[in-house]
Amino acid sequence: AGERLALVHRRQVRRNARLLDLLLALKARLDEAGIPFLLIKGFAVSVRFAGGLDRRPVWDQGILIRPP
Repeated sequence: AGERLALVHRRQVRRNARLLDLLLALKARLDEAGIPFLLIKGFAVSVRFAGGLDRRPVWDQGILIRPP
């Protein structure tokens, strides 16, 4: 059971890393365009309440953007 759990954890860490890469690319584009945004779930919750990006599965991101 421990090996299975470790495997699932490694897969989730890799998935989170890919999602983080996508989020950083999106941030760069939004910053370039001068569009402020706020993360309201996903990695923001992982860091603030779970203690790190590897502490919980992240399947999507909640991004709040102010309308023009």
